Amino acid sequence: MFITTTKKSILFISTVIVLLGCLNGALAGYVWSTNGHMYDVGSTGATSSELARRACQNNYWDDSNGNRLWGYLATITTKAEMDFLVARSLVSNVWVSGSDDKEQGIWRYSSGPESGEVMYDVFNEKCYTYCPLSSAFSFADGNGLLASSAGTYTNEPAASTVYGVLCEYGGLETKLGSPRMVPLTVPTEGGFVKLLGLATGYLIDSVVVSVATPGFATYNAKCNRVTSVSTECYINPGNGGAITIATIGDTGSGSIATAYEPPQVSAVYPAYTSGSLITLVGSNFGTSASLISVTIGSTNIACNTVTMLEAHNVIRCTLASNLGSNKFLPITVTLNGQTRKFFHPATYFASANIFLKGFTIPMISDYAFKRLENKFQLFGQTGGIATVFSADMQTHLINTLPTPSSAYKLWQNYYSVNNGLVHLVGNVLGAVPQLYSSSSIPQGSSYLRYLFTLSNGQVDNVSPDSLGYAVLGFSENFEFIKNDKLHPYDDQSYVCPTTGCSINFLAKNYGLWNSALVFNAMGVDTTNFDRNQNSIMLTLPAGYGTNLPIKAYVDGKSSYNTLLYSYAAPIINSVVVSNGYVTITGTNFYTLNSIISVTVGSVSCASPTLISLHTVVRCIAPADATQATRLTIAGNEGAIQSNLVIPTLGNPRVTSVSAASVFGGVISINGYNYFSTVADISVTVGGVACPSVAIVTANTQITCVAPASAGSKVVVVTVSTRVSNSDISVVFQSPTITSVTQTASNAISIVGNGFGTNAAVLTITLGASSISSALCTAAGSSLTCTGLPTNLVNGLVSVSGSNTIPFKFNPTITSTTLSASPQSQVTIIGNHFDSGVVPTFGGAAIPCTGTYTQLVCIFVADSVSGSLFVTPSVSTPIVFDPFFTAMNPTTDVPTAGSTVIVQGGHFENHSGYTLSVLLQGTVPMTFTKLGLGFLSVVIPAGSGNNKYFVVKVNSKTTANIAFNYAGPSITSTKTSGEQLAIIGDNFGLSPTVTIGGTSASVLSATSNTILVTIPANAGQTDLIVVSSNGQSASYTGLTLHPLITSVSPLRAGGSSVVTVTSAYAPPSASPSIYISSAPPVPLTIVSATSPYKYSFNAPSSCFTGRLVSLSLGSSSISSVGIINSLQPSITSVSNPPFQIISPITITGVNLPASGISLIYVSDTRYKCNDIQYISDTTITCSFDGLNLHHPYQTISPVYGDPPLTIYMEGPCTTISANVFKYQPISITNVIPMYNSIEIKGTGFIFKVTGPVVTIDDPTSTPLPDCSYTTTTVTCPMTYQLMTPYVIYLEGGPYRAIYE
Repeated sequence: MFITTTKKSILFISTVIVLLGCLNGALAGYVWSTNGHMYDVGSTGATSSELARRACQNNYWDDSNGNRLWGYLATITTKAEMDFLVARSLVSNVWVSGSDDKEQGIWRYSSGPESGEVMYDVFNEKCYTYCPLSSAFSFADGNGLLASSAGTYTNEPAASTVYGVLCEYGGLETKLGSPRMVPLTVPTEGGFVKLLGLATGYLIDSVVVSVATPGFATYNAKCNRVTSVSTECYINPGNGGAITIATIGDTGSGSIATAYEPPQVSAVYPAYTSGSLITLVGSNFGTSASLISVTIGSTNIACNTVTMLEAHNVIRCTLASNLGSNKFLPITVTLNGQTRKFFHPATYFASANIFLKGFTIPMISDYAFKRLENKFQLFGQTGGIATVFSADMQTHLINTLPTPSSAYKLWQNYYSVNNGLVHLVGNVLGAVPQLYSSSSIPQGSSYLRYLFTLSNGQVDNVSPDSLGYAVLGFSENFEFIKNDKLHPYDDQSYVCPTTGCSINFLAKNYGLWNSALVFNAMGVDTTNFDRNQNSIMLTLPAGYGTNLPIKAYVDGKSSYNTLLYSYAAPIINSVVVSNGYVTITGTNFYTLNSIISVTVGSVSCASPTLISLHTVVRCIAPADATQATRLTIAGNEGAIQSNLVIPTLGNPRVTSVSAASVFGGVISINGYNYFSTVADISVTVGGVACPSVAIVTANTQITCVAPASAGSKVVVVTVSTRVSNSDISVVFQSPTITSVTQTASNAISIVGNGFGTNAAVLTITLGASSISSALCTAAGSSLTCTGLPTNLVNGLVSVSGSNTIPFKFNPTITSTTLSASPQSQVTIIGNHFDSGVVPTFGGAAIPCTGTYTQLVCIFVADSVSGSLFVTPSVSTPIVFDPFFTAMNPTTDVPTAGSTVIVQGGHFENHSGYTLSVLLQGTVPMTFTKLGLGFLSVVIPAGSGNNKYFVVKVNSKTTANIAFNYAGPSITSTKTSGEQLAIIGDNFGLSPTVTIGGTSASVLSATSNTILVTIPANAGQTDLIVVSSNGQSASYTGLTLHPLITSVSPLRAGGSSVVTVTSAYAPPSASPSIYISSAPPVPLTIVSATSPYKYSFNAPSSCFTGRLVSLSLGSSSISSVGIINSLQPSITSVSNPPFQIISPITITGVNLPASGISLIYVSDTRYKCNDIQYISDTTITCSFDGLNLHHPYQTISPVYGDPPLTIYMEGPCTTISANVFKYQPISITNVIPMYNSIEIKGTGFIFKVTGPVVTIDDPTSTPLPDCSYTTTTVTCPMTYQLMTPYVIYLEGGPYRAIYE
């Protein structure tokens, strides 16, 4: 079933004006060329912003580019857009997009592509897009936005009043690819924006974004891809005004009209007389003062000579004339065509060094005290409800604030308690306020509030529900908000080492944009801090004490509270008593000697002095320095004591002494209490001084040089006046050898005892040879000799009459030389090859002969490369060279490849050796190792002469092993269509073929078969030549057969012409064409040169699957093509009225001229009579469908019909198509009458049920007694229609809808 909906139809009458068809007549719509959007004001208004939004959202406009642009309540984002609308009288008290329903005071767009994006912040007078607010704009809740003919906004519509609705079409297209930007504007400092919707026509990685701004050259923005359809771009700083962003893709482009954010004034330093300087603090001022103009007050007194104190944020100007009785506010700032008026910026009240911010909208006390208190921040200051405390403050507010609609009465921050007044809110809650009034301030109950009349200074107590105005003061003192952790000492709480540290805390009221913030700790001012918003990391100096206050000063004003912290108590890690001093090591000792005291036991340790700040203190030890020691710091809250530590002290104690040589030398004395001053230490051995005392390990080990002696002698150590025990002796020993080892080729180490420390007195022998003591170094228990002569031989070692130890040098190898191939022996040059040397190779002994410095060894058969060991620890590598002697067979290699046997030697592939066979020295070949001297090698397929391969072991190779490939030969051929198979042998890898001297394309090739495409001009007996890598073979036995390559068309009829294309069948050979098994058909020569073409007339009767074949003498190719007769089809049927006998027209292709036996719909009961053939594309007949009911769906929301099937039984086949539909009905107009309603339209034929008319709901009770003609339905009514309404008209299977 059809649904017909009346929609807006668009007719362009100029480049900017379109006509919209709607319920109440034609309205003019306008297209803005900048964005391609269309705007119109609907004929039906709305009483609220929400109803206005709904009125636009279901409308649409189809533009000339095929885009469907859906409607929405207009979103005005730039001054240029508003100017366009004002110029065309489209804004005159009409609803536009904007609401603060989600968050009071934060106005957001409520419709369109910008839906949800912030437009204006009432609290801080911050505009994010375009905000032309009128002076009547309300601080309180509003009911949407109304745009006036002046191009400004109000938000207080009259109750129950109908206002116009401005709808915008564009930005919500059905077709993707129109880019948009978030956020909608950019600060003049520049910033990042996202370009969304880059779909059709854009390659996101190559999109170019071009930016044009006033006063600057157009530039390409720097962009980074975010998603597949969006990118983030940086917009450079600018000086306000419009911005045009052009996006250029690979096949698409777009343009976005936006702007820099308008100027914003947050605070101002006011002045009232001519020539005075006025400073404005805010944002979006740009960088060029010449583009800025400022006026003061409602009369717009000029403020000239604008200068830029800080780019974008601070400007200054000179007041042109006295304000007189004019108010200072509002301030108007214009930058590069963008104008903003500010009614509520904070103004500086110099007498009290505070800022005051007044609101011109009356509010109840709860709103002022609960919604405004502590909700506003001016830079680092939090705002609170201000109390008028002086006549100067009253005068400042009178001169500054704009005149409200009623008397200015200000809510005061106090209320009555026990016949007194205290502050109501803020960090002064409960404190007694500083009061000012022109008369006595009345007392009242605690639920009353107080209003201050600004004009006369009178204070009245009123109900909390009364209306008053609010003034916020930004003058709170700095306030600490404590954390519970110290950074980075997370295991402590505001405790700092005496070296200093950093602590992190939160704070509020930390100052204005130009405030000086200073902290004071330990009586020292510091600005060594980092601040991120209200989080402060303060670095504290070195100090001492507990519960110390940190104060903050903002512009010299002290903080509201203090932050307490402590320095850690001193900690002693060790106490050492030495040389008359007590040395204390630890932490947190600070830096002042004067505050440090030390006690050892109960006795003071005199003259405590810091040796290292914070960590080491030394004092003069008392007589008894053995007691526990404590360090104390005199803190601000009393003594701060450390832990107790027992000192380390006592007489020296000897526990062991190393043995000494009878020749004397260095001895080691182990024990404790030697301390760390070598000058205090003396040693005696048997009562004789042991000189050259040295400290090896502080307090525990010393050495000295003992004199020559014998037997054992007592060792005594004296430290200062403290003498050690005398029960430990040193033993003087004759030399004893326990081992002799070789440490290098010409060095030995002799280990034992009694060698002393002077090698010059020793006699050292090896066998029959003496070793010069000048080559040796003695160290008590060891003797090391280096640089020994090479002619020393093995023998017994002795030192100055000691025991003897046999010793053998390890053999050394300096070089090896293999004999010539087959390398059966090796000559080894080295040293110490005595008679006991038994070389091994491959794990077995091998026969060797030679001298002490040379060996000649013979390898056993089939030896492989490896290590030759002279001794188990001395070896040399032996690497044999592979060699080649013969290859079998020696005949040429077939091009398909073959296997040969290679004979030679040292073909090794064991651990560490890689064996390979390489064709032409580089290409790996397949092989099998048959033995150390035999390989089975697979020569791959190939062709040509002078080939070779080598056998390679690691980096060594044999000589080249040469071979040749066999040449090609042809034995036979076979043809298949246009392809020829050449059979033979040794065709190689890449053969080429010519037939009759013409190159033939090779389709595939093996060593014995080549498949080629026969050239079109080939003869039946042409010569075939196969060439491969310089070798060739020829063949003369080629015979070709005729071939059909195509038949066209494959469907034919009515004696249409069919063309056959063939090869190898010239007209001179008298070819014949057959269709299936019928006799040959007459043919016509179309082309007498290859490819040859012949044509014939197809049969005129119906036929399917006829085979076409070509005959040439006794040679024929059959079943090479199949043709069928032409196939008819139905494409459309005209729509008859429902249940009325009427003619229909059937259109299609290849419709038969005769032989149609039956045409019907659904089944044979519903026939179409009087069949008339018009042409092969048109047939008419008379349809009798009186009893054919067309089913339709009524399941919501679908209300429509599927097409029915029409059938045609013809001479060849029955064809059908799902294209049959009844004629629909449609409504063109509805005319309400006094007591009836007339519905105009077409297709009103209701043969069975008559018309069914319902209003607003198709399921409601139909209107009774409706009469109709084919163009009009009239129904009586007993009530008047109210707009808007929807008419539903049903008849048969159709329903028409009119809105």
